[in-house]
Amino acid sequence: MPTPSNGLSAKLLQVYMANTTTSMLNNSQQKLASTLGISLPFIVFLALIGLVANLLICYIIFKKNELHTPTFYLMINMSVSHCLALIVSCCILGLDYYLSSNPGISPLLIAFCKAFYCINCTSYIVSTSTLTVISIERYLTILSGSPLRNTLLNTSLKLKITIAFTWIIGILMGWPNLIMVNILPRHPWVCNIGFVGAHFNLPYFISLLILAFIIPSLIIGILYFKIVLFLRGKLINHQAFHHNNASFLRSRKRHLNTIKMLTLVTCGFMITCLPIFITSLVIAWNAKNSVDFYISIGHTNTMVLLLGFLILIFSFIINPLIYLYYNQTIRSSLPALFCQRCRKPVITVSLDNTLYYSKPTKVITVTSFNNFVVKNTSHATS
Repeated sequence: MPTPSNGLSAKLLQVYMANTTTSMLNNSQQKLASTLGISLPFIVFLALIGLVANLLICYIIFKKNELHTPTFYLMINMSVSHCLALIVSCCILGLDYYLSSNPGISPLLIAFCKAFYCINCTSYIVSTSTLTVISIERYLTILSGSPLRNTLLNTSLKLKITIAFTWIIGILMGWPNLIMVNILPRHPWVCNIGFVGAHFNLPYFISLLILAFIIPSLIIGILYFKIVLFLRGKLINHQAFHHNNASFLRSRKRHLNTIKMLTLVTCGFMITCLPIFITSLVIAWNAKNSVDFYISIGHTNTMVLLLGFLILIFSFIINPLIYLYYNQTIRSSLPALFCQRCRKPVITVSLDNTLYYSKPTKVITVTSFNNFVVKNTSHATS
């Protein structure tokens, strides 16, 4: 039976532990608010650069008829998912900054947390699914040697269905965030990925890692490796029978540049996404809420996680630069895009002193390596 002094000591210890815990929580809240207050403007600035760069790539692909192929339309889909991820990521950090500065719980704030995390996860899945579809399309197109009309995405309807399918997959794999994400009453200063149960969180994040990272990475790596081997073998066979064929060499170089471009984009995106998958899996493995996990690892490790988040945003900016570097058509479109007012109509004068203005018309032709290309020709009208 405890003595009065022992009971008093136990109460004092409880009060001390409660005060210590409250102090730690307040300290974590203040550190999060100060960290986001410093880093959020810089992150928003980077996100704006990424938005402009990705939207610029989309605009160039829409305007350049030479780029109206399934691969580049799928690149537009990936750029759209990148833009969505950039916007939602900034919204998540902005909401966390608001909560850390003004702690509180409301149905609207909880709904925002759930929606932002769900959309963010969906956009990542769409990007990985699109990269996988691009690798399959490139593999079947290059190795089949058949015209575009006989390939996988040979009609606009098939292409639209494929793009819609990537978003359906993203939504199906992202909706569990609507269940997990919340705001804890004891930590009302940040959005939280809650631990629903051992039979929910851990299986979900394991399946997410396998279906959205491991399997796409294996498919993309194997298919691009086979394409490179095929093009190398085709070059050896060509050199044995045809010594000087400039058209073949140009087409082969164009395909190799495309594969290099897509490989760099894929590797950059997958590598920067890996820390997010691993962190989510570790949190689920430890059966913790995300807020409790971040508090337990300390402020320094939280800064490391924020750095990983910055690297992911940086990859969204790098991808358009990779497109510009490896694709001459996209690169050459920039001067014309920013100097449209400098271009003047071509005026010709016939022998009877009649003025003719050259207006571009579209003629669809089929070029080598299975691409439909739209060329601009001049048609004189009076």
